[in-house]
Amino acid sequence: MLSQYLSEVRASVGTKLEDTVTFVVRYDQPETILNSWRIEWQGKKYDIVKLTPDTAKKQWTTIIGKPVANK
Repeated sequence: MLSQYLSEVRASVGTKLEDTVTFVVRYDQPETILNSWRIEWQGKKYDIVKLTPDTAKKQWTTIIGKPVANK
């Protein structure tokens, strides 16, 4: 089920997914996740490209992140 859900999310974003990372977190978080947030994971920072909460089943939130360009 999760893989089908991820496929649907990835298909909806299209070519914007080049050089992106998909993060899957539990739907019920202590804080509401915002598109303006930045993710830091394994020493790298990612801007949120797309945030897709599973409002039907309330199990997962899928976050598509794009690496932050080094300036």
